[in-house]
Parts: sequence; structure tokens; C-alpha cells
Amino acid sequence: VNATPLVVDWLRVAPFGASGTYQSTVFDAGAMVGWDTLAFTGTLPAGTTRTIQVRSGDTPSPTGPGTPWTGWTTVVTSGATITRSSRYLQYQILMTSTGSRFTSSTTDSVQMGFHVL
Repeated sequence: VNATPLVVDWLRVAPFGASGTYQSTVFDAGAMVGWDTLAFTGTLPAGTTRTIQVRSGDTPSPTGPGTPWTGWTTVVTSGATITRSSRYLQYQILMTSTGSRFTSSTTDSVQMGFHVL
């Protein structure tokens, strides 16, 4: 057995995923509220896309029994209104990248505004 350690100067892991989805946990406002806005920050390098969507419902689980949840609705810009009334809200981030570079968008924060009904 050769005891010489393996030294790696550069490594490529392929294939690179050209798209991905992050789905948040379900947010519980504690009571029926009016959801107002959704704001987000992050970077969007050339050749990448980021789409943020929201859905809401009156049960803790989007797939559980009881009152059905809404479908996914796209939030067009940061700070856009997401006018809806419910106790629970969830968001997802859809990301894509084109080309051969390992580049993707980032989302640093997501903030949701609401008021008590």
C-alpha cells in the first residue's frame, strides 16, 4: 500500500443542476390574518432566474384533510402585494441557471407582512 496522500488541486462534480426549488416551512400566523406583502433580497447573476410563489390555507398542512389550500401564485417583484386572508402561508423559490458556469441566484431574506383581521 502506498502511503502517499492524495492531493486534489481542482475537482468537478457533474452534472450541475440547472434548476432547483426551495420550499419553505408553513408559517402559522396564530389566527386568521390578512397577508399584505412579500419582500425579498438577494442576487440575480446573468443567466439565472428566480421566481417566488406563495400559497395559503386554513389548515396546517397543504396536503392534509380539511379546507383546501390555494394554488401557487407568483410574486412579481419584491414588496408586491399578496392580498389574501388565511392563517397559514408558505412560499417557494424556483431557480434556474443557463450556460456552463456554476452560477445560481441567491435569496438572502424573505419577509411577509400581515395584519390581524
